[in-house]
Amino acid sequence: MQVIWSSTETGELGGTYHFRWWLKNVVPVQWVAFIDSYRPGSEFSDQQVRGFFRYFHHTHTAVDDGAGSRYTDTLRFAGPFGARVDRTLLVGQLRRTFEARHQRMNRMLPVLP
Repeated sequence: MQVIWSSTETGELGGTYHFRWWLKNVVPVQWVAFIDSYRPGSEFSDQQVRGFFRYFHHTHTAVDDGAGSRYTDTLRFAGPFGARVDRTLLVGQLRRTFEARHQRMNRMLPVLP
């Protein structure tokens, strides 16, 4: 997934982002998301306002777990082709996409013992 354009650098309330993602590494999927909630240092969420999904809401959460920070992505979505395709195609693809994202984050950020 890549950010093509953003109106803000830090995920602030009201920010708008234009994303590109490759479904099955074949189909380019683009959408625009709006930051609809923002709690500095702990959480923000974005909702698709234009794009592939009928509904897509993504919450990014970071909490202090005593030994460092624990980061979580929470997704709520409905694809354009119905619940069966969501279950058989999109859930797995999104899981792989976010697992790869978390692996990149772990490589970029220091990990405490």
